[in-house]
Amino acid sequence: LQSTPEGVIAPSLIALSFSEVEVRWDPPTKPNGVIQRYMLAIDDVNQANTITPFVHTQPNLLPYTIYRIAIIACTDVGCGVGPTSNILTLEYIPSGQPSPTVSVTSSKSTSVTWQVPSTPNGIIISYDVIRNGSVVLFTNNTQDRSFADTNLQPAKVYVYSIRAYTSIGSSDVSPGTLITTSPDAPELLDSPTLTPLTSTSFKAE
Repeated sequence: LQSTPEGVIAPSLIALSFSEVEVRWDPPTKPNGVIQRYMLAIDDVNQANTITPFVHTQPNLLPYTIYRIAIIACTDVGCGVGPTSNILTLEYIPSGQPSPTVSVTSSKSTSVTWQVPSTPNGIIISYDVIRNGSVVLFTNNTQDRSFADTNLQPAKVYVYSIRAYTSIGSSDVSPGTLITTSPDAPELLDSPTLTPLTSTSFKAE
């Protein structure tokens, strides 16, 4: 009589890309009948699709994400699930870079700070700070996400944005943050020299 397979073996996994993993496996050590189909369990969720033994490419995965994958082997009586193997998908370009926060610190300087992308898709290795379409800072110091921009012009509009990088490439440029520097304080004038003309009038020089 057939029964549920036993001895289902953990698969061998290879990350092919940021979204695909190759899954290889061997038959159960105790099939307890004729194996009718194989399926995958990904992060403890059984996938309904039958897969062809004994190599399968699993698509539609997320970049730089750890997955736990197990083989499900089924006879006509029931299915047995093997132990899981872990795999980290490959990196991809970041997405969801937020706009920076910008504050005016003087008539000729600003302070720029920013956050990591909402979806890093890997390890962030560098950032661009972009002012009015030109890169004003490229930094590999990904922990200090701040920049003091100086030598600006008073009472001028500036637009700042951020671009993040993984080893694969860069994100899209973030939406811009618009800010206007302070106007310069008026220069102090010398006190005039007053010369009396009459008892009620003066000449200013």
